[in-house]
Amino acid sequence: MAERDAALALPLVERELEGDEVGYGTFQAAHAIASPVLLNGLRNWSGQGRTDWINDEIKDAIAACEAALGKSE
Repeated sequence: MAERDAALALPLVERELEGDEVGYGTFQAAHAIASPVLLNGLRNWSGQGRTDWINDEIKDAIAACEAALGKSE
């Protein structure tokens, strides 16, 4: 959904990032959406993944959202 309609997926991903448990797909969606709105939620999960590859996806999603922040200025 995130790749088809980022605006529709954004509030869903934002809500999921505020939860106690987040699936890998949520981080993938955040990466695809690349919205600065997701930065706080993603940063809360930074380094909290159960595996290195999940932490790598979180880092990549943060980088994509930060890059989008630079574009919106």
